[in-house]
Amino acid sequence: MFKKDPDLKPLSNLKNSDRKKLFAKVAEDYKVSNVPIDYLFPSDSKQGNFKSPLKISGTIYTDAECTPSWFKTKDSNVLPSIITLWRYPALIPIVLTNDMVIGKLINGADLMLPGCIPPFDSRCLKGSIVGVASYKQPNVVYAVGECLLDLSQVEETVGKSGVAVRVYHHFEDHLCQLAKITLKPPKEEEVVENFLQFQDVTTEETSVEEDGLHKNAEAPNSDVQDESAENNEVSNSSELAEVLTELSVEDVDVFFERALLQTITQDKVSLPISASNFMNHILKNMPSMDSNLVTIKKTSWKKTSKYLKAMQKLKLLDLKGKGEDLTIISLASSGNEKVRKFVPYTVKSVNSFKQSQSKPSKDKLTILFYYKPNSCTRSFFNDNDKMTNVLYSQQELKDILNEYIRSKDLVREKNKVFLNPPLQEIVRLKDGRTIARDKIFSEFLKGFTISHKIIPINTPSEEVESIKTKKGNVPKVEIVTEMRIGRKVVTRVSNFEAYHIKAQELANELRVKCSGSTNIGENIQNKSSEVTVQGPHEKIVQDLLVAKGLSPAWFNVTNKLKAKKKRT
Repeated sequence: MFKKDPDLKPLSNLKNSDRKKLFAKVAEDYKVSNVPIDYLFPSDSKQGNFKSPLKISGTIYTDAECTPSWFKTKDSNVLPSIITLWRYPALIPIVLTNDMVIGKLINGADLMLPGCIPPFDSRCLKGSIVGVASYKQPNVVYAVGECLLDLSQVEETVGKSGVAVRVYHHFEDHLCQLAKITLKPPKEEEVVENFLQFQDVTTEETSVEEDGLHKNAEAPNSDVQDESAENNEVSNSSELAEVLTELSVEDVDVFFERALLQTITQDKVSLPISASNFMNHILKNMPSMDSNLVTIKKTSWKKTSKYLKAMQKLKLLDLKGKGEDLTIISLASSGNEKVRKFVPYTVKSVNSFKQSQSKPSKDKLTILFYYKPNSCTRSFFNDNDKMTNVLYSQQELKDILNEYIRSKDLVREKNKVFLNPPLQEIVRLKDGRTIARDKIFSEFLKGFTISHKIIPINTPSEEVESIKTKKGNVPKVEIVTEMRIGRKVVTRVSNFEAYHIKAQELANELRVKCSGSTNIGENIQNKSSEVTVQGPHEKIVQDLLVAKGLSPAWFNVTNKLKAKKKRT
C-alpha cells in the first residue's frame, strides 16, 4: 500500500470528538478494554488525507511529531502502524517467521505460507488483521497485513503453498518515512516492558499470559508443552523466544527430506559421491532458518547413515557400502512421484553475512554491495554448480572466479587468462580470447546487477539481515550552492535519506549550525526530499554529514557561484 509516496496532504489537528469516535471504533474492532484513550490516540494527534500513485486514497493519523500511528483507506477499518504495535503488541495477533523472510517483506513481498512458523494464534482467521514478527523477537512487529488463510487451523506449513498474509504496511516503507525522526525497531525487552504497563488489557479468543505478555504460539516441542501447561506462563521475553525456537522431530525430518528433494531437482551431483560430500548438498539446501534448529541429531534418525537408508526406502536414492561407510550411486529420476510433485524453493547463499562482509562500524556508516548474476552468467554458474538466483558479495565472486580459473587450467603465459565459452559470454573482448589476470575480475563484474545495503552506525550484526537491500549503486548526496532570484544565495542538500537521515533532523541541525533559515521541499529531478539553507554553507553541510558517518566520497558538491572562465 505504501510502496510509493502516499502524497500526504497537509496535516490538521484531530478534533476531540473524532478522536473519541476513532478510539471507540478501534476498541470495538480489536476487542480491547481498559486502555487509556491517550495511549492509542494522544490529545495532540493529527490527521491528513492521502492519495497514492497506486490510486489508493484514505487517511493517515500521526502524533505531534508526524510519526504515523494509524491509517485507513476508504474501504478498510482503522489499521495500526508498526509504531503503534511496538507500544502495544497485543492489539492484533502476530504471525511468526524468520529473519530472512522479514528482509523479503521489507523489500515489498507478501508473506507466503511456507515462510510462517506454526502454531498460530487462534485469532489468525481469514480476513483478520495481523502483524508479522521474527521468532527471535516475537513481539517486535515488522509488517501489518490481512490474513488470507485461516491460519488458526494450520498445523504444518512445510510443503504447502499460498499467500498467508497480504502486507499493507511494513518497516521502512513510505508510511514510516513520513516520520520526522529516524525509526529503529526496539528490542524485545523494551516492547515487553512497555506492554507490562497495561496488564489489564483483555481480548476475545486470544492467548494472553497472566502477566500480560502476548503469547503468539504454543511450543512445538511436546516437552515444552508439558512444562507450559504446568506453569501456564512465560515469565520474560527470553523464555518466550526460547519456546518459539524449538521444532518437533517430525518437522526436522520433513526439512531433511525436502532438502534431499531440492538437491535432486536443483543441484548437479557427480555420482557416485561419498555420504559426507553428499550431506554438504543437503545442508546447503536447507530452508532458510537458524541452522541450530535443523541438525541431523535433531531428526528421528540421529545419524547420517540411518537418514540415507531411510531415504533409500522412499526410493529417493540408492546406496552402496556398509555401516557408516556409504556411497550414493544414484538419485531418483523425475518419474518418481515425490520428485515430480516437489516445488523448489529459494535457499540462502552458502556464505553468511559474517563470512562475506565487513562488520558494521561503530563510528561510520557501512555500505555492503551485492551482485546478482545476469542471464549471460548462466553457463558459468551451471559449470560451477552454483545458483544464479541469490546475491553474492564481491569476495565470494572473486573466490568463485579464481577457483574456476584454477580448476579449468585457464592460466596462460605472461599471467593471462584464457576465456573458455562460459567466460566468453560474460567477459566480452573485441578481439582475442585472453585477458590479463588483474583485469579479468573488473570485466567479470559487468555480468552482474549491483545492489547495496546501507548499515547505520552501531547496528547489531543480527539486525543487518532485516535492512532493506536496494537495487543499483549507492546514490551520492547532492550539495549545490547557487543564487536564486533576488540574488539570494542558498545551499541545497538532497539524496541524504538513503543514508538513514531524516529531512526534519537535517533541517533543524543546519538551522543551528548555519544560523540561517531552512526549509524542506521536493527535489525536481528525483522527487526526494530536499533541505535548503540560506547562505553558502557547503563546507558546514559536508562536515555535518561526515559527523553522521558519511564519507566525503559519497558527496557531489557543486558551486554555481564560481565565475565561469571567459573565452579567450
